[in-house]
Amino acid sequence: MFTRLDDILYPNKTEVIYFEDHDKYIYPIFKNGSTAIYQTQENMGYKSLVNEQIQKINNVDIFLRNPTERIISGLETYLWWNAKDRPWLDRTTIVSQLAEGIITDRHCLPQLHWIFNLARFLKPTAQIHLHRVEMLVHYAGRQIAPEKNPLTEEERQQVLSSIHLQTMLKFDKFMLENMTGSGWTIKQLLEAFLNEDPVGYSLIIGRSKKLSQIFNVLP
Repeated sequence: MFTRLDDILYPNKTEVIYFEDHDKYIYPIFKNGSTAIYQTQENMGYKSLVNEQIQKINNVDIFLRNPTERIISGLETYLWWNAKDRPWLDRTTIVSQLAEGIITDRHCLPQLHWIFNLARFLKPTAQIHLHRVEMLVHYAGRQIAPEKNPLTEEERQQVLSSIHLQTMLKFDKFMLENMTGSGWTIKQLLEAFLNEDPVGYSLIIGRSKKLSQIFNVLP
C-alpha cells in the first residue's frame, strides 16, 4: 500500500465467501447486504477464500446497489461510527469532504473500486457475475438494519448535488443499469467503461495509482 488511507480503502485482506449450498462464490461489499452475507456464512459454516486463494476460482458473484442510495446510507453509517468512536471529528467537515469527492471510509467507496480491489487477486479469465442487490435474498437472509446517524435535508442535498460524487458514481450507475445479469472479465468491464465514457474513464480510473496492478488486462 502507498499510504495509510490506501490500507483503509484498499485493504490487504480481500475475501470471497463460498456459499456451498448454492455452489457460488460471493464477494461482500459494504452497504450491499454484506452483514447478511456474513451472518449467513456464520450460521451455515461457509468458508472464506482470502487473497491468493481467490485465484483458483473461475466465477464470482457480486450484488450491486443503487449508488445514490448506497452513498447516503454509507455516509450515515460512517457518521454514526464517528460519533460513537471518534466524537472529536467534525461532522460538517466529513460531509463536506465527501461532497468534494474525498473518501476516507470504505462504506462510501464506490462499488467499482471494491471490484478493482477484488481484481487484484482474480485470474484474468475469471467471470464477474453482476446482480442487483435485491437478488441477494435468494442466498442470504435479511439483515437487521445497521445503526445510522441520519443526514439532515441540507446535508443530503449537499451530497446529492455534488458534481464530484456524480462523476465518481457514474460507472456504478452504468454497471447497475447495463451490466447486471451477465458475467464479465475485468478486461471486459474496463473496456465497457472506456467505450462508454473515455473522459470519465481517465478521471475515475486512470488517476488511481492502486489500479496499476490490474492495468495489464487492458488491450
